[in-house]
Amino acid sequence: MKKLYFVVFFLMVLVACRESNQHNEKDKQNNNTNTTGIEEESALLLPKEFIAKFHFSDSTTEDVFKLEADGFDPLQSNITFTISNSKGELLYSESFKSDQLIDDKIFDITQNPTVEDKKKYAVRKMKTFFESNSFSLPAIPDEDEFTDEYSDRAIWDDIKSDKSAVGFYYLLGAINGKSIAYSKKQKKVVVYFTCC
Repeated sequence: MKKLYFVVFFLMVLVACRESNQHNEKDKQNNNTNTTGIEEESALLLPKEFIAKFHFSDSTTEDVFKLEADGFDPLQSNITFTISNSKGELLYSESFKSDQLIDDKIFDITQNPTVEDKKKYAVRKMKTFFESNSFSLPAIPDEDEFTDEYSDRAIWDDIKSDKSAVGFYYLLGAINGKSIAYSKKQKKVVVYFTCC
């Protein structure tokens, strides 16, 4: 009789565990579906701000690089790009429309980008705006030559002569590429190269 109770008890526990596992699997599937929907929706919204820190104006302290959007629409917001030093002093500021985050590299993804493709690309570009491969040290390598169409001679010579100057390159739209660096002589951020 005890064996029968034990077998019945064992079967009840086994059935209960199996039902519990089935419910857990369904919950996991539901959670994954909800998360994916949220992730897809957030991929179409600009972050309010994106901040990164880098050694730029000073080799001993990090400056704050910041993109700040006035809205969440990736195609119709205004974005302000600022660089502030470790003391909070503003070193550089530029404002632009968020659709300027879209450049020709979108065509590497799709030949006929939809509005959704453009929104996703703009969001991704904002999140990767400050990638380390956009920085260079020295800002201007020795082999780079001055071209008066794209730079000012005095600024170019100032930055090129400073081997500790860090350059930052960014592209707005399809043809508005800028290279900036902190000029220790002028005590400000300067555009030392702008081109297509």
